[in-house]
Amino acid sequence: MDEKKGVTPARAEFAAKVLKAAWQLFVEKGYAGTSMDDVAAAVGVSKPTVYEAYKNKQHLFEAVINTVTDEFDPVATQQIADYQGSMADLFRVIPGAVRVFVRQQRRTDLVRVLISEGRRMPFLVAKYREALWERELGAWAKLLGAAMDRGEFRRMDPMVAARICAAPAINIMVERIVYGDNTVPDEIVDAFVDEAFAGIARAYVTSAES
Repeated sequence: MDEKKGVTPARAEFAAKVLKAAWQLFVEKGYAGTSMDDVAAAVGVSKPTVYEAYKNKQHLFEAVINTVTDEFDPVATQQIADYQGSMADLFRVIPGAVRVFVRQQRRTDLVRVLISEGRRMPFLVAKYREALWERELGAWAKLLGAAMDRGEFRRMDPMVAARICAAPAINIMVERIVYGDNTVPDEIVDAFVDEAFAGIARAYVTSAES
């Protein structure tokens, strides 16, 4: 927060503390199940003090989602779009990156909240799609479209190809959200990711190196 706008460091620190506590509550209890009393208790202040920072629960929820979404660095996405190496090389290293991705609890929690609250909170769906989903799919589509032009990936709609490449990570994340984070052992996750991308590479990568 900008001190020039009248926000002191102490006030900014308090607001961040409220956001952190509220995020955990929204993940664990959902929007309907979380009250401003809950947030105040988690922070250790009175409810009126929370209201001084956030005028109501929806305002707080929107601030939480904006903060969490903005935490995801667009640089990594741009690196995907700008990748110039071969598809054969890329598909040898993708599984390692995806194994890290699916273990990002912050991302999984965001998708969990999106699934539970998205229908009642259209802004949440719009925010996620614009800030993350469409940006990341667009980066993959750009990368794969360029690979198709070089003859290194089977020709199709690049956005379809992007969704094919996103599918293994989405599968794991949704399964863990629906059935619990510990229901899919790490060794199964790793083996699935390895085999899924090996299968995609065999089916679609057309470089002579593959």
